[in-house]
Order: sequence, then C-alpha cells, then structure tokens
Amino acid sequence: MSPMITSNSTPDTEEERQGSERNTLLKRHIVKWTGKDYIFLVQWMLIKFGHGIEIYLPGIITQQVSCEMDISPLGESVLGVILYVFMALSTLISMPLAKKLGNKFVLYLSLYSSIIFAVVCAIVPNYWTLLISRALTGICVGLTAATSGVYFTQNVSSIEIVPTGAFLQGFAIALGSTWIGFLGWCLLDLINWREFILCTSIPWFIPPIIILHCNLEKSDSHEEQLDTDSRKKEHFKEPTDFNLRLCKGSLFIGLLMVFGYGSILLVPELMKSNNFENSESPLNSTILEYDPCQGVVHGAEYLVIAAISGGSQFFGRYFGFLLRKCFKFRVLQSVIGALTAISCAVVLFKPGLWVQYTCMGIAKMVYGMQSTESLILLLDAEYFGSDGLAASSTLMFTVAYVGGIGGVALASFLNPYTTTLLCVVSSSLLVCVVLSMTGVQH
Repeated sequence: MSPMITSNSTPDTEEERQGSERNTLLKRHIVKWTGKDYIFLVQWMLIKFGHGIEIYLPGIITQQVSCEMDISPLGESVLGVILYVFMALSTLISMPLAKKLGNKFVLYLSLYSSIIFAVVCAIVPNYWTLLISRALTGICVGLTAATSGVYFTQNVSSIEIVPTGAFLQGFAIALGSTWIGFLGWCLLDLINWREFILCTSIPWFIPPIIILHCNLEKSDSHEEQLDTDSRKKEHFKEPTDFNLRLCKGSLFIGLLMVFGYGSILLVPELMKSNNFENSESPLNSTILEYDPCQGVVHGAEYLVIAAISGGSQFFGRYFGFLLRKCFKFRVLQSVIGALTAISCAVVLFKPGLWVQYTCMGIAKMVYGMQSTESLILLLDAEYFGSDGLAASSTLMFTVAYVGGIGGVALASFLNPYTTTLLCVVSSSLLVCVVLSMTGVQH
C-alpha cells in the first residue's frame, strides 16, 4: 500500500503545483484597481483634460486675436507657436525640478500658476503682454506634462494599471480638444476671446488641486503597504541598450507630434485659405495682407475643428488601444504611419473642401491611434527599466514637444499645403523609425 500511496500522492502534488502557477499567472494578468487608483486616475485625467484645452486653444483663438488686435502675419505666427516653445523648455527642466522638490510640489506649482496666468492672459492690454502670458501658460503645461504621468505611475497599486491609465488620459486630451472647439462654436460669437479664455481651462484645474491637498500618496494603511510591496516586485532592470531604445522612442514620438501638433493650426489655416480663395472680392489677392479678418474661422467651422481635432481622436485612441493587443508593435504602427502620410498626400491635390476635411479627420484619427501607443511607451517601465523611467519620460516628452514646435511652426509660417507636404515626409520617416524598433514587447 505504501508504494501506491507514494505513487498517487506525487501526481496530486504536481497538479497542485501547476494549479498554483496558473492561479499566479491569472492574478498577474487580472489587475485589481484600488479606490485610490481610481482617484489618481481622475486627477490625471482632469489635468490632461485641461492640457487638451490649453494645447488646442491657439487653433481656436489665434485668428480672432489677430483680427481684433490687428496683428501682422508674423506676429500672428509667433503668437501661435510661443505656447509650444515654452512647453518644451519647461518639460526639459520638470524632472530635475521634481527630483529636487518633489513631483507633488511641481504639480502644485503648475496648477496654481495655470489659473493665475489664465486670468492674466484674459486681462492683458496689448500684444506683448499677451505673448508673455501665453509663454507662461506654456511653462505651466510643460511642468506637468511628464510629471503628472510619473506621479500616477509611482502611486498606483500595480504597474499593469499604467497602460489603461495612459489610454484614458489620452482620451481626456481628446475630450479637451473637442470641448474647446465646441465652446468656440457656442461662445465666440457671443463673448470676446478674453472672456472665452476664463470660461475654458480654469474650472478644470481646481479639482486636481483639491485631490493633491488630500495627500493620498501618504498612507500607513494595510492596503498601501500591499501596494508598496507589489510595486517592489515589479521593479524592472535597465536594459543594456537603454540609450538606443531612448533614441528610437524619442524619434518615434517626435516625428509623430510634427503632424499631431502641427494640425492644431494647420486645420484652421486650411479653412482660412479656402475661405479666402472662395471670397468674391476682386481684391482677394491682396486684401489678406492688410485685413487679418479676411477668411477668419467662424461659426459652424468651429464644430468642424472640434470634429477633426477631438472627435476623430476619440475613435482613434479607442481603436488604437484595442488593436495593440491584436497586432505587433511594428506592424500596427507602420501601417498607421503610412495611413497618415496617404491622407495628407490626398490633401495636396486640393480636392473638394469636405474631402480635405475628411482626409484631415482620418489623419487625426490614426494619429490618435498612434499617440495611444506613444503615451503607453512613455511610461513603459519594462521597456526602459524602472530606474530610467523618469529620465526617459522627460526626454521623450521634450523631443515630442520639439517635434510639436516644428509642426506648429510649419503651420504658422508656411503655406498650409507646403506644411501638409512636410507632414507627409515626417510621417514617412516615422514609418522607418517604427520598423527599427525591435525591443517593444506589446
């Protein structure tokens, strides 16, 4: 009997061991969100909703401001690009500042300053003070661009929550860009642009400040201790090819933002160009130089901007999050990059007005798909290593804003069709970069 018992007990033990391993794997892939995870997510999404408003605001008000203040074409171009320049500069210093003063302090500084500078921007008496206030607003947005994501990543209960959080905060940016276009349609014919600024972003920066004051990241509870233990187990070593991965990742997101941010001003400029060309005035070849109000976006055109800039991104970010689970990184992202290039190339042939808008909407939708992956890549501790995450996130955000500045500058200073051609070139280069990124696991 004894051999029989021994013989039967061994398989039972093996089955139990295999069952335990299966349960462990299932627990790893079924992520349980805690109450504080949801609060940190809401805080991040509210910050990014406000960022979406601020980032897309120049596409809504720049032409109106230029018209009212009688600003020269050069002055209008500088006003359109200044926000993004200072966003990039402040992003570069955000992580060293956060390392010295703490992520929470930087978030406080940025959110409180955003409210103050929005008020200043609304009451400025002339062009130069307006320019300064927009630059200061860019600094505030840049300070939290990377910091808010790192703050979320460091405080949630599991690193596996981060991709879902990154997707949802990108969704919040798309919602913010839609909201600002919708408000433009609702309000800009009723109130001036100064009052419009006060109605847009300020209400959305107050709730994150309240959440920050709750000191949620500091707790001695049993749940917090479990979260801390979980994060310790999910520490990833820095890869040996960290610098190469960082270089490719930075190029990926930088080239992506050439179109992503460039389209913020490119779409209104295409509208303005079409309005001008369709003008019945016999002086339409010269009047634009002297009359900044000629062809300015107005009325229902703000709804078109909202649909292209925000609405299409909703679908893009959603489909991007779903498809990333079905296709390998290089396959999906190279196809998406090619679609952006093709859509922009169609616009170059100057088809009908609505065909142009449809193509830009498709390009913006696939940009939303690609930006979902870029946001997840920014906070991918497995790809960059846990210790290098803050540095990689900061540098990639900075390069992203450099690419964004390039796209916005092209849209501001060049003919819209020349800008579209250069977007085709940047999207084609992006495909080449994606095909070289062999280390991304998802």
